[in-house]
Amino acid sequence: MVKFRFKSIRTRTIVTILPWLILSMFVLSALSYSYSKNIINAEIQDKMEYQLSSTINNMQTLLTAHSKIPESLARTIEPVGDKIDKGKYFQIIQGLLSTNPDTFGVGIWYEPYQYKNYLQYYSSYAYWDNGRILFSNDYDTKEYNYPEKDWYLLGKNTKETVVWTDPFFDKTSNAMILTTAVPFYNNNKFQGVVTANINLTNLQEKISNIHVGKNGWAFLLDRNGNFIANKSGGALPEGKQLFYSLPYINSCIDMFCCHDHLFLQFIHYQ
Repeated sequence: MVKFRFKSIRTRTIVTILPWLILSMFVLSALSYSYSKNIINAEIQDKMEYQLSSTINNMQTLLTAHSKIPESLARTIEPVGDKIDKGKYFQIIQGLLSTNPDTFGVGIWYEPYQYKNYLQYYSSYAYWDNGRILFSNDYDTKEYNYPEKDWYLLGKNTKETVVWTDPFFDKTSNAMILTTAVPFYNNNKFQGVVTANINLTNLQEKISNIHVGKNGWAFLLDRNGNFIANKSGGALPEGKQLFYSLPYINSCIDMFCCHDHLFLQFIHYQ
């Protein structure tokens, strides 16, 4: 075994101390990195919590304002029933639609033969189109058969005051839609359903503008894990789920319920 002999005490001292100095520097660097990382993560978490609170409040305000439209319309028509014709219904719906730009369509859908005993279908639907509110008579047909639609049955069979459909992509408007259904009655007898469709474009824009730290973003999901909005501002094709599409196994994921059918999810890298 070769032994090194140092003639100089200074050299011997340096050789003895130097490895410990290098080791100490590595330890200090590791501790400094860990401390800095914890500070950055804490700042990101604080920012996430602030953004979360702000975004959820905005979403809840938007959805609450929307749900008030069909609810107030249902309570308005209950005592008058067939005393109002389509012209008057259109005026009422037009006034309500003008109060909330996020609600793009409102409809009154009577149970067959309840508006008049000789009318199987009777509905009034108005919607926004290029800045104008238009009225449609296209749904009172056997071909459309609105009493068998999921949104109508949802409102008919509920015991709640207001119910919501799952979000869906509407090809006509090229947008994600959420429908609110409110049943209405006459002397506790079911008369029909009032619906209001909300365009989720504004929510999509809000979600796409959220940035968490350097590499984080947010997603809006339905209760089945399908994208409603992501960082590009759009939705994935129908049936594409977040849980099958995220390859980032080292990311931090926080999910928060902001509505019965909507979930806000923040993702950021550790």
